[in-house]
Amino acid sequence: MKADYVAGTICFLGFLCVVFASSMTGCASSWFGPNCKYKCRCEDNNCDKDGMCTEKFTCVRGWFGPSCQYDDIAYQFGDVVELTDGNDKTCVPASVEKSTTLNLNVSFIFTWMRVVVSKPKFRSQIKAKFTSNSNATECRNRTYTTVDSITMDIHCEIADPIDEIVLSGDGVRYLCSVYVSGGRNLALKAKTEQSSTYSEQSPSTFQLNISFTSSKAVDGKTNQRLYDGFSCAMTQESPTRRQYWELTFSSPRSVHKYLIYGRTDSKDPEFRLSNISLESVDEAGNVVYDYSYTPTDSFQEVLTLIHSPQTVSRVNIHSNIFPRQLALCEVEIFGESICEAGKYGLDCENTCNCEDNTSCIISTGICPFASVIVSPTINKTCAPGTFGDDCSFKCSEFCTKNSVGVHSCKDPTGDCDEGCLNGYTESTCTERCPIGTYGKDCTQVCGPKCLEAKEPNTSSCHHASGVCLLGCQDEAFGPLCNSKVENSVRQSAGGNDTSYLNLIIGLFVGVLVLLPVLYCLRKKKPTRSHAEERNRRKP
Repeated sequence: MKADYVAGTICFLGFLCVVFASSMTGCASSWFGPNCKYKCRCEDNNCDKDGMCTEKFTCVRGWFGPSCQYDDIAYQFGDVVELTDGNDKTCVPASVEKSTTLNLNVSFIFTWMRVVVSKPKFRSQIKAKFTSNSNATECRNRTYTTVDSITMDIHCEIADPIDEIVLSGDGVRYLCSVYVSGGRNLALKAKTEQSSTYSEQSPSTFQLNISFTSSKAVDGKTNQRLYDGFSCAMTQESPTRRQYWELTFSSPRSVHKYLIYGRTDSKDPEFRLSNISLESVDEAGNVVYDYSYTPTDSFQEVLTLIHSPQTVSRVNIHSNIFPRQLALCEVEIFGESICEAGKYGLDCENTCNCEDNTSCIISTGICPFASVIVSPTINKTCAPGTFGDDCSFKCSEFCTKNSVGVHSCKDPTGDCDEGCLNGYTESTCTERCPIGTYGKDCTQVCGPKCLEAKEPNTSSCHHASGVCLLGCQDEAFGPLCNSKVENSVRQSAGGNDTSYLNLIIGLFVGVLVLLPVLYCLRKKKPTRSHAEERNRRKP
């Protein structure tokens, strides 16, 4: 299929360029959508009017999702390069079995991710665990959605930044790609204003007037040299007031990250990114996030700010000192639309099509598992104890049995219906309790008197029962080496031992006293017997 526009660029004198496009879309070749406000992220700008990549083209590396609008922060990170190279044709090597880690080397707010596998059967057999500084982080309202036969999205609400994702399950060995959403750039072509606008005549014979307007900070160009493309916004210098730049969304957005690009073509601190503040406010005018930046050693060329998702209507960036100009070469604000129930899309322009009027995923419009109207498996019901696209997987043997004695779980994810048996965790109950814990939901801690294992990654107690595996420390004893309880038992047992000893000693002394008496009695008795015998023999 060919793109339904004709576009191009004509330049004069090496710097004055005119971009043209056909009337079919009214957009330049690198833009699409209403008011041409979305940037084409397909290879060689090969997008159709909806931003979809045409013919054999795919998303530019580092972008993915609907119309390639979502920043892939996993790109070229992680232990297995084949998973994060942006190429669905390259898959994990044979050495990877049931677990792999994406260490992203930066903290970020997780919203959703996409996994692509080589075999459809294993699409849903992948679980994700999220960590921050090696500590597991709670994932609330986890949702799985099917994109196609080999692609699945995982959505999750995590309040704090994470830096690592651990993927596990039978599907890991069939993984081909992992994409992690950093959100989409909501600032592009948004409404902006600034306190004043700097302008000057261009160094050409045409003597054109060049204005560094506020809109140039949201034009999608990240060139940080003021006169190389003239794509920065810059205010005038004012001796009496701080200069500002402000963006207003057409409707509230969920925001979690900002990238602020300053100038790099001047060493003068006055023109660099420094001594500025950012404030984000909601629809009622309440400040939901603020940050002040004052460099101490060196200037950051790109300032990155992240926070938990907040509803934002307006963003203000202003200089903290005056007289001074404010120069911003690009401002990117990442997040997602906030749509009313039943709507989705870049501008919430589409209506969900899920059963029972269930809301769909805002980014894709896909219905969560078990609520899709149009699905090849909607009428499929797996037998109790099985799950998966073709019901070929068995629920974990560590799922708690239901009322009829079956290890039951949800289809198609394998999440246990009634929790895990003692000693197991995760939604599918396939992982043992973390080292040092045991019992139901792994809420118990191994006894403090259990002998510690010398081998690394080895627990001192049994993951289900808590029994100390290597014995007890000091005077503690018993299955759990519970020193407080067992010592009292030992003291009681010790008192009984003393009583027994005293009894034995008493008996021994008694025997020693009785022996001479018995001996004497025995010696006297034969004498009488002989006398009586003699008397009986007399005539």
